[in-house]
Amino acid sequence: MIPGGMRWVIRDMIERKLIDVVVSTGANIFHDLFESFGYRHYVGSEGGDDNALRKHRIVRVYDALMDDREINQVIHLLSKVPEELEERVVSSRRYLEVLGGASRMRDRSSGQLTDAGFPSLSLP
Repeated sequence: MIPGGMRWVIRDMIERKLIDVVVSTGANIFHDLFESFGYRHYVGSEGGDDNALRKHRIVRVYDALMDDREINQVIHLLSKVPEELEERVVSSRRYLEVLGGASRMRDRSSGQLTDAGFPSLSLP
């Protein structure tokens, strides 16, 4: 959904209270976070040459292309959340609350969910 351009639609629906619940996969949350840092998805082809793309550190997910270095920066940030919580075991709901509540990520859909008081649940 997010790589397909639906990010602002979801955010606006949350902001206008047009929905009561959002069920999401971890992939959608990742892509939302990825774009919140100013990184972008680029339109490619589902039949792209993965070996050629890999040589240029470009990752293809179906027809969406992303820079591998940018993906790794987001993954690094995500790995820091449990450290900030100082908890050994962190539920996905608690993890997403902390992630969505981070002030530097206010334009994210999950940030809007936190502001609106939505409980967070990510599906595998």
